[in-house]
Amino acid sequence: MTDPAPNAAEPLRFYRSFTVGPEFPAKLAAASFRYILFSPVGLVRVLVVAIAFAITAYISTVQSNGQGYALALAGLGFVGFAVIIALGTAIGFLVERRRLRDRIPAGSEFAVGFRDATILMRSPMDTAEVDYEKYQSFEEVGDFVLLRQRSSRILNFLPAECFTPESLAYLRDRIPLPVRR
Repeated sequence: MTDPAPNAAEPLRFYRSFTVGPEFPAKLAAASFRYILFSPVGLVRVLVVAIAFAITAYISTVQSNGQGYALALAGLGFVGFAVIIALGTAIGFLVERRRLRDRIPAGSEFAVGFRDATILMRSPMDTAEVDYEKYQSFEEVGDFVLLRQRSSRILNFLPAECFTPESLAYLRDRIPLPVRR
């Protein structure tokens, strides 16, 4: 494959492209939602808010209505909050899948290549060549390679088909794997 961003001083290494099919937007939306919601940080955020909501319901009703009523109300509040989160997530997923389907039609191409100090990423939405230093970590997440930017909430999900074992080893030498806590 030819270098899509020629640089006479330094050619791309491990350049690899992937053409997506019609199922790709749904897979990308599912992977990103699954990662965000079921990561330890995402789960803790949801649980902390749900528990705080239940405790508030309990404290605000225990004095006037008794402990049994307050516990029932707190339990219903916790379950109700979980249902609201589930509905919001489902609606958000459907909206994101539609948005991605419009932005990434079947036949679109993703590509990744490496230079000494940068990674080139091409997608139907953007082409960028970014310094490795801009990323705090990367990891393989199902059918995707996820790059997490430093000092940002931006997550780059790239198709795993754009990577080989050699290119992942090359990337691992430049961007650390995430620290598990």
